[in-house]
Amino acid sequence: MRSKSSSVKWPMIRTSWNPSRNACSPCAAARKHQTTPEGLIEVLTKYTADLETLQNGETKLAALTAAEAKAMEIYRKAAETLSAGRAKAAIALGKAVGAELPDLKLGAAKFIVDHQVDRHRIAAAGFDQIAFHVQTNPGTAAGPLLKVASGGELSRFLLALKVVLADRGSAPVLIFDEIDTGVGGAVADAIGRRLARLAGKVQVLAVTHAPGSPPVPSAIC
Repeated sequence: MRSKSSSVKWPMIRTSWNPSRNACSPCAAARKHQTTPEGLIEVLTKYTADLETLQNGETKLAALTAAEAKAMEIYRKAAETLSAGRAKAAIALGKAVGAELPDLKLGAAKFIVDHQVDRHRIAAAGFDQIAFHVQTNPGTAAGPLLKVASGGELSRFLLALKVVLADRGSAPVLIFDEIDTGVGGAVADAIGRRLARLAGKVQVLAVTHAPGSPPVPSAIC
């Protein structure tokens, strides 16, 4: 007796295999990543690095945070040292320039080194900000040198500053405009002598509207 199952005819299933469609070929992978087969190595390297970053992100973040804190500590120590030195230099410079002013007919004026400290400021030059302020007459408000002083006063303030800093270096050429405005006698002589001292180190040019020769001709190169 034949079994019922033996009489059943199963349908035939045909399969086909296309290497270009089913295989993970380098060309297919290259097309997927928009590169060449040779460029797949670079793609693999990038993805491997990205995966490592994801897996070790917290560790790297902690290391970067520690490095930032260390760098900030070094910066603040250096900035504090620099700021302390600037504070001392500001006082010394203010006194030295002030000592030059009476002979330059600026006896009533004051030269102020305005030293501002902002410890939240982060810059290559530290957290200080330096400006030169002057008070040209008693009772008047001090302000920035370039805004408060007149042309002749500005030249004489700069002359005093340059004389004090002569041993610290200077520009190769110094130009003083109307430095002798409204002065004569002993003051003109004092100006000329200071110009002569500067002329021994750099080239000095003086623009004057006074008749005759400038106070000390040897000072004008």
